[in-house]
Amino acid sequence: MPQFTIPQLFDLSGKVAIVTGAAQGIGQAIALRLAEAGAAVVIAGHNASGLGGTAGQIASAGGRCVTIGADVCIDTDLDAIVAEAVSAFGGVDILVNAVGGMHPFTPALELSEEVFDATMARNLRSNFALSKRAAKQMVAAGKGGRIINIASIAGLRPDPMLAGYNASKAAVISLTQSLSNEFAPLGILVNAIAPGPINTPNIAPILAAPDIAQLIASRTPVGHPGEPEDVANAALFLASRASSHMTGAVMVVDGGMTRT
Repeated sequence: MPQFTIPQLFDLSGKVAIVTGAAQGIGQAIALRLAEAGAAVVIAGHNASGLGGTAGQIASAGGRCVTIGADVCIDTDLDAIVAEAVSAFGGVDILVNAVGGMHPFTPALELSEEVFDATMARNLRSNFALSKRAAKQMVAAGKGGRIINIASIAGLRPDPMLAGYNASKAAVISLTQSLSNEFAPLGILVNAIAPGPINTPNIAPILAAPDIAQLIASRTPVGHPGEPEDVANAALFLASRASSHMTGAVMVVDGGMTRT
């Protein structure tokens, strides 16, 4: 086993990463961190202005990046994401499935099947479909790779009135473990990150409510929500040589919330 220095462990030079949901929040922070570590990054999503902002930050820091507008619920768009990675940078070594979202807080008896299905499609099916496409490219290249799925602590400890979201994130964890078993012999490591409340634009309105902010602080041993960079740092670890003996793992980034 070769020995690496700490800088070498986290050096992603020569690697190509795909990050979905990279227009803002967690996905954006992950794209920035992987680019900072030396990876060429393909960032995908449906928010063109947000993707442009992420790409601008990467370029201004001297990184390499291309953007592609895509809806992860459309299979031809997923084909296009992988094709763009191959065309622009020669392949794909790292996939981060960061796209996702919650449905509105709704009692299960009132949650429509349409909303449930849409949540599962966005949060779960897209992970499977893009992972399969990226893994086929990794196998064809013969260099192995990394797949990182962004789950949630809601998949470990369900929240009230989020039945569809909870189920989708629990399924992402199960999918991660299933794929890890099948892909390990192919040299592809598959892991998940389960964030707790993270200060992103999507949940900023929730955190802005004083009673909710106080509740989260009281239930989190560190006393506050996380930042997107906290999840990005975990993603860098899973994308790097430092995690070379990890697959099927779920890294919880929640300030201790699930332990209370």
